[in-house]
Amino acid sequence: MNRGYAHIMRVLCILLFAACGDHSPPGPSYTVETISMPAGLTSETGAIAFLPNGKLVASFTRGEVLIYDPAKKTWKLFAEGLHDPLGIYVVSNSELLIMQRPELTRVKDTDGDGSADLYENVTDAFGISGNYHEFSYGPVKDKNGNFFIALNASSPGGSMRKEVRGVIDTLGRDGNGNGQMFSAVPYRGWVMKLTPAGDLIPVASGLRSPNGIGFDLKEIFSALITRATGLERVLCIIYSMENFMVILQALSGQRGGTGVIHFIYQ
Repeated sequence: MNRGYAHIMRVLCILLFAACGDHSPPGPSYTVETISMPAGLTSETGAIAFLPNGKLVASFTRGEVLIYDPAKKTWKLFAEGLHDPLGIYVVSNSELLIMQRPELTRVKDTDGDGSADLYENVTDAFGISGNYHEFSYGPVKDKNGNFFIALNASSPGGSMRKEVRGVIDTLGRDGNGNGQMFSAVPYRGWVMKLTPAGDLIPVASGLRSPNGIGFDLKEIFSALITRATGLERVLCIIYSMENFMVILQALSGQRGGTGVIHFIYQ
């Protein structure tokens, strides 16, 4: 390489790095605190949230919901016996909505002893085939009082049980179990809207593992959906669902294939 050319390139690189550098003073940073788990409980965390009183509430995949008091550095069992509780919506210091695998459940402390004594089914109007991959996420609430939940599609790496909830429709499922994700019972792979009247309405489909759901800052009927990696993608992706946009995804190939996303407006 010509020495003059090499010198010019070095100067340009230095100027480029100098121009891109952030010379502003650093802003406030987060404080990282390690919280010890109660004896006998593995920290397989499904969801976390904060109560209005500042206490931390966490659910664990083996079924427990515990409340942590930062001032006393102590845990207290609030609810148990849940199935893969992966979402928490805080109603009050004594009431939570928990998204577990089979249903959205209201857990509430009605007598003030710090433990839930009411377990109420809010909705279970979706199918379950017994496939290991049928996790459920949410809920999040919009400004009109609607709740949104997200339901995983079923995996070809797992089977369906003989006893299922919902009508079975195996259309599109590879019979040898080596095909793509599938939805053989109602609304696997969908985002659902629960109205204040209690109706569960499908709003977006074609999602493999929509394991994060939320709203943008304007909250104008816009949901942001994250989706985990899988057979057809090696990276996570965020979808925007605006005005109850239905998202349909055509997949090509098991590994390394590209997905084509079609948008259909209601």
